[in-house]
Amino acid sequence: MKSCYELIPERRYMIQRIKNNKTEILEGVFVSLVAYSPTTALMRCMKRKSLPNVAHFGFSYDYDIYYDIQEIRDNATRARQNMENRAVNKILRRLINEEFEW
Repeated sequence: MKSCYELIPERRYMIQRIKNNKTEILEGVFVSLVAYSPTTALMRCMKRKSLPNVAHFGFSYDYDIYYDIQEIRDNATRARQNMENRAVNKILRRLINEEFEW
């Protein structure tokens, strides 16, 4: 989770917005903070149901929740590798301890 002040330009983010007790999920590329309102982020949103291939610009606000897609993928990959390493270590430890003879 990131705030609008931590966003990196030209990076893709998932945006969670709660509006009228409904959660709306958007996907967009951060362009910049708006000069006249530092709590507003200008986003280039790529996926719309009506126009899937046409980019449009939208505004996101400081109360929206931002998720960095690349960071989530990197964390998931790292967690999977750590889990596989732990599993291999457990198997090796069990094999060595059970078959070890003095």
